[in-house]
Amino acid sequence: MTMIAKLSDDRTNDKLVKCFIGDDLVGVASALTDSSLYFLTIGSDHPGTLRFETEDGTVLVPNINSQSSTIHYQADAHYGSLLKPVILTPADNTPYKLLEDGHVVIIRNGEKYSVTGKKLNDN
Repeated sequence: MTMIAKLSDDRTNDKLVKCFIGDDLVGVASALTDSSLYFLTIGSDHPGTLRFETEDGTVLVPNINSQSSTIHYQADAHYGSLLKPVILTPADNTPYKLLEDGHVVIIRNGEKYSVTGKKLNDN
């Protein structure tokens, strides 16, 4: 499988991009200095969903045609092009707080938690 990708933040294009299926490293690439594009060759003996990270552990979400996408491994598949690369955007897993019914609620990865860290039901 091959992919042409670009990070959404051009200032971070000096980092390695790693691709995983589960915990298995299945691809690594560094950006070409003259284009900021990453050319990934992804190889695996097992099917699965691709997961992307930078070398510092930042999780990246693939965006195809301006939409967040899940990409499944296919041996002969190709994603992205020179003109329309797959855009890899840092995942929004930064926690934030809001006031709900007079109580502070912490949102992290789309889940609600109390200030003590207890997961709250959506009811």
